[in-house]
Amino acid sequence: MTSYDPERLVWSGPRVAPLFDPGRSLGDILFELLDRNPDQVLQIDGDTDRRITRGELKLRAIRIAQHLSEVNNIVTIAALNSGSLASLVVALQFLAVPYNAVFPNFTHGEMVGIMAQTQSRVMFCDAWNYAAVRDAAREAVRGEFKIFLVDGEVDGVATVDDLLVETGTEQDFSPKIVADTSKAIYSIFCSSGTTGPPKGICLSHANKTSSFLPAPYNNPTVLAMGSIHWLSTAYMLDLVMFYDGTVVTTKQPFSEDLFFDLIERYRIDLLNGPPIQAYAITHHPRVKQVDLSNVKLWSIGGYNVSDAIRDSVDAILPNGKSYTIYASTESGLIAADMAKRKRGAIGTLFPNVQVRIVDDDGQFLPVGQPGELWIKRYVPFPGYLNNDQATREVQDDEGWSRLWKVGSWTTSGFEEGCSLSSRCPKQAREV
Repeated sequence: MTSYDPERLVWSGPRVAPLFDPGRSLGDILFELLDRNPDQVLQIDGDTDRRITRGELKLRAIRIAQHLSEVNNIVTIAALNSGSLASLVVALQFLAVPYNAVFPNFTHGEMVGIMAQTQSRVMFCDAWNYAAVRDAAREAVRGEFKIFLVDGEVDGVATVDDLLVETGTEQDFSPKIVADTSKAIYSIFCSSGTTGPPKGICLSHANKTSSFLPAPYNNPTVLAMGSIHWLSTAYMLDLVMFYDGTVVTTKQPFSEDLFFDLIERYRIDLLNGPPIQAYAITHHPRVKQVDLSNVKLWSIGGYNVSDAIRDSVDAILPNGKSYTIYASTESGLIAADMAKRKRGAIGTLFPNVQVRIVDDDGQFLPVGQPGELWIKRYVPFPGYLNNDQATREVQDDEGWSRLWKVGSWTTSGFEEGCSLSSRCPKQAREV
């Protein structure tokens, strides 16, 4: 449970050792994990029912990595969650090559803006958005670049399938060694853009590996709807590799009927999504006929989650429950109420997370007083891509990061959710 230090005015989650040494790279750990239960299905393409085992995904990732062995700078991915995407992502992790996950439907201006920052020479997209990615790259990237298609075909354009050709040296492959996993970047996600053009949020290998802890589930079957530009979707892909599970993916946009079909067909037991989807599902007339008996846990986050939505979700789960999860891309998992729910509150801190409440003058606040939330995670995030000023604005020298959110905490660590959605007054004045 959350503890409170009244002298330091700091709330702390329990200290729990990660499953793996954060000094190891993500690719090194996955290379080992995928050898466990190699015949177990790891991924199911919900659009085609194509199934990929852990061993097969590792082999596919090795071949992709071998064909991309000369790549040593940021790779852009602007693709939907089709069957080959997970293999590509793991291949890049084997190579310790950072990838920038871009919303596939970004406008031309947004795409140009983030590509100008990353200067990717290798890009992956789908056939349907190939022209948009190509045009943005022509405007943003200095020098030559190459585009591969993850899904679909365009005359004269290479595809991921071209990278799956047998090399004959697969058994000789080993993942790249990373010297400093707290600084080496494994992925770059885009900020929301609410305070200006999207920034590249850099996450290190140690950020990712330190986030996987002993969990109350094993062999989960999870549903990943949406592209990996959303950290929650990327997390679901990693979750099944770390916890020996199966992920069902789809490139189709969310709809209630698609959700119901996939839940029943593949007996999903872990769900994650925003409250707007939970509301749509619980208020759909078909929900009364759908078998949701296999769902054990349904995490809801990304936006404010009302008690009414929580109640509606709990009412349709005969053998499961919902829980609120609070996180940010920079700070990772922060709080949840999986163990105990308190209405109107977010929950208690995740392991290895600390929180301070700060007023406009930078003074730390005690129990019950609302102020700006500052977070300290197990391994601080490395910062924003090529933007030291923006990094200094959100992170101090001790690794504390500001969330631009207002909240308050009780002695038990429950965060009062009523004002959590607000930006802090200082930021609101600056925007």
